[in-house]
Amino acid sequence: MTVGESHSDYPAIWVSPCGKYRIIRCIDDIQFIPQVYQSPSWRSLSFHVEWASIRFRWGEGCFGGLPDTPEEALQQRMEPDLDVLAMVLGK
Repeated sequence: MTVGESHSDYPAIWVSPCGKYRIIRCIDDIQFIPQVYQSPSWRSLSFHVEWASIRFRWGEGCFGGLPDTPEEALQQRMEPDLDVLAMVLGK
């Protein structure tokens, strides 16, 4: 069973420190999609072929601390902050 892009279990490349924003890769592996959490699901904000365009479009506000590359973002996700992880999971 595959979950949709708006589902909380859809894998994220990056999650903001506050847990309200994330970036995913589309199901077809074509675009990066910044999303915001609006209960009960994630809502897509925009669609980007280039990672750098996310910061250009959204600035440092919502996506402050965004790594320079998706590879750096994934490395950070491999060692998640437990407090942030708990906040994202709602525990």
